Amino acid sequence: MTGEAQRIVVCGDAAIDLLQWQSQPEFTNNNCDTPNHNWLLFSGFQNKKVPGGSLLLANMVSAACRAEVISQYLEDIDSIPPEKVIHSLAILDKYPLSPEQKDAKDTIYRVKQFCGFSGPATEPPKPLSIQNDNSHATLVVIDDTGNGFRDERDVWPLSIKTENEFPYVILKMSRPLATGDLWDNVSQNHAKKLIVIISANDLRECSINISHSLSWERTAEDFMWQITNNPDIKIKELAECSNLIVRFGLDGAILYSNKEGKKDARLYFYPKGTEDSFKDQYKGEMQGVTIAFAAALSAHIDQNGLANLGEGIKEGIKKSRALFTLGFGKDPKKTGYPIEDLFDMNKEDPTFIADISISDLNNHRSMHKQPWTILEKRTHGKLVSVANNMVIDGTDPSLRCVPEGKFGGLRTIERTEIESYQSIKNLMIEFLERKKQTTPLCIAVFGPPGSGKSFGVTQLAESVARDQVKKLEFNVSQFKSITDLVNAFHKVRDLVLEGKIPLVFFDEFDSYYDQNFLGWLKYFLAPMQDGVFKDGEMVHPIGKSIFVFAGGTSSTFEKFSRDDGYGTVSDEERNKFREAKGIDFISRLRGYVNIMGPNQNGDDVFYVIRRALLFRSFLEKSAPGIFDSDKIARIDPGVLRALITIPTYKHGVRSMMAIIEMSRLKERRVFEQAALPSEKQLDLHVNGNLFVRLALQDVFKNDAIERLAISIYEHKLEEEKLKKSASDAPIQPWNTLDKTAKQTYREKALHMHKQLVSTGFDFDLLLISPDAPLDLSRSDIESLILKDPTAQAIPNLIASAGIKLQRIDSRPGIGQ
Repeated sequence: MTGEAQRIVVCGDAAIDLLQWQSQPEFTNNNCDTPNHNWLLFSGFQNKKVPGGSLLLANMVSAACRAEVISQYLEDIDSIPPEKVIHSLAILDKYPLSPEQKDAKDTIYRVKQFCGFSGPATEPPKPLSIQNDNSHATLVVIDDTGNGFRDERDVWPLSIKTENEFPYVILKMSRPLATGDLWDNVSQNHAKKLIVIISANDLRECSINISHSLSWERTAEDFMWQITNNPDIKIKELAECSNLIVRFGLDGAILYSNKEGKKDARLYFYPKGTEDSFKDQYKGEMQGVTIAFAAALSAHIDQNGLANLGEGIKEGIKKSRALFTLGFGKDPKKTGYPIEDLFDMNKEDPTFIADISISDLNNHRSMHKQPWTILEKRTHGKLVSVANNMVIDGTDPSLRCVPEGKFGGLRTIERTEIESYQSIKNLMIEFLERKKQTTPLCIAVFGPPGSGKSFGVTQLAESVARDQVKKLEFNVSQFKSITDLVNAFHKVRDLVLEGKIPLVFFDEFDSYYDQNFLGWLKYFLAPMQDGVFKDGEMVHPIGKSIFVFAGGTSSTFEKFSRDDGYGTVSDEERNKFREAKGIDFISRLRGYVNIMGPNQNGDDVFYVIRRALLFRSFLEKSAPGIFDSDKIARIDPGVLRALITIPTYKHGVRSMMAIIEMSRLKERRVFEQAALPSEKQLDLHVNGNLFVRLALQDVFKNDAIERLAISIYEHKLEEEKLKKSASDAPIQPWNTLDKTAKQTYREKALHMHKQLVSTGFDFDLLLISPDAPLDLSRSDIESLILKDPTAQAIPNLIASAGIKLQRIDSRPGIGQ
């Protein structure tokens, strides 16, 4: 579009934003001789009227595009009453500029309370006309908030009413969606160049079920299912849009396009948080953020048309976040909306917004048992390499585009864990906001021993309300009688009386009591349901608290509840669970978390990533000397391989931590193999022999190549013997060959190794012995021969070298 005379029209539902904030007394001196006016001695309220709605949009588009725009106009807005133009009312207050802001004096104004709208009592005010409208506009930006503009054809831009005029049309639309004369016009007559902007919350208000703030993967899956399958007529109309942008707070958006039946969808998201996570870090609210998004998108389309629309969306997300941060500045009387600062071309915004295609999500759901994850999409085939980089560098380039959940000191990049923790966090936030809550919030957490159940939920609670929450922990399996449980409840109650919110861990709550299966469950029912406990004849209220039930005999909620989803649990087990009050107990829970832990579970391949996150944390805490000035960990590749790929840590996270603590790392600058504990000591926490072999794997690989080179040489000698024209020259043993000859056979062995890898096999370097069985099927051998006819000897050569093979896809990090 550059090179043309640009004509940008901005219009829609106009508003006046009335901002109000409290002012402090200018003078506090009560000396009667001081010639102050009386009103200066008291606090009061100041207010300012600023253009809002389509008027604000016009100002922002003008600043973003660096161009004059054709728009509606109001003169002397201070004198205009709500009966003529709708007023939006907001009370402002001072807040820190950023979450890290420490200086209480350096504050800005944001919205403390939205007070709704003020307008005429009956008929809506007549929409404003466009001043000096031009029927040949190249870009039309419309703010349709449902306040009358959509139904008044007379005030629409000429360019969308004139035949054979086809400008780009950006329609920022609020509820009710996809309705009215304006929608009919632009959706039918300007479909190819139409860009519609709506919010996910407006969709939700229309009973469109899209999850909120769980994970970006879940958000994308829900949206794609709804846009494809929901029978609602409005959804079907939106699904026909050439370009539909759905905003998810200040953190993401989905671009869904339907061009001549070819459908495409892409998710744009801030990877360090979920929907609304940015706003939740700050105090106060802000208005105008969607208008900032639309203005930034307008600037992109003004310059590029529909090319690379995703870049315009990314810029829109950045500008909406920036406006929230800036608020109304330090003095709203002077600043109003900080439009100049917001669209200052000299300011670079380093915020990284990732994107990924989600067009095939519905197909993935029908074809795969495992849920779709961005982590798998970005790291497929290189998991171990990614894990190694995470330990050494603290990150990996491929993880830049992977969503991350951070809850206090807990960091996770796995979708299932992010969703579980986020759902519990949402529960905690809502629970803490209820002032009159008297019954406990009850959640359960399950995981293998040493998986970090207590750590995870504690970090989660502290990330929500560090100053309010205080942890108490009881091991139920060590209780001897009901009196022990009653004493525990008294300790909880004492904390409540101190003004704290107890975070109460009942570890191994699912243990036996008095030889009864799940014998403790029935004693928790009344405290969970009614928030009271009995001590003799006395009934005591517990108060507002959070109960966390940590499983000891069940590693997952599904195992505890006797419902694995596959019908493999017997009726006898179900009845036994029901009789132990298991169903009643579950009915009182409000959420649960399954913590995966550092060991592999079934088909789970992301355990190496979980280990990497943990090891990086442990090393930073226990061995700071091995990090250089750039926070790069100096660690031997063999040690790292063993730490990341050892099949099992016997005691979970505790074993991982123990190996670091047992290693001689004090005052060391490098984590070398010599720093590791002895094999016997390692046996306490891992298979010591296997761990050492993994650490020495490079040595074993060289040994395997050497064995194979000798096998190739000996095979050649056998062939020579069978030849009739064989020389009578004496046979040279391998150890008498010169370096050049040996290197020739080593290179042949290396080539053979590459052939194996290309067929999906590799040396099993942990099991080299003369009796190692060959693991090649006939089809595997035929595949090798098809690639290279000379490869038919490979099986015999490998067998005679005493090398066992391993399928590559049975190892973590396929294809490494």
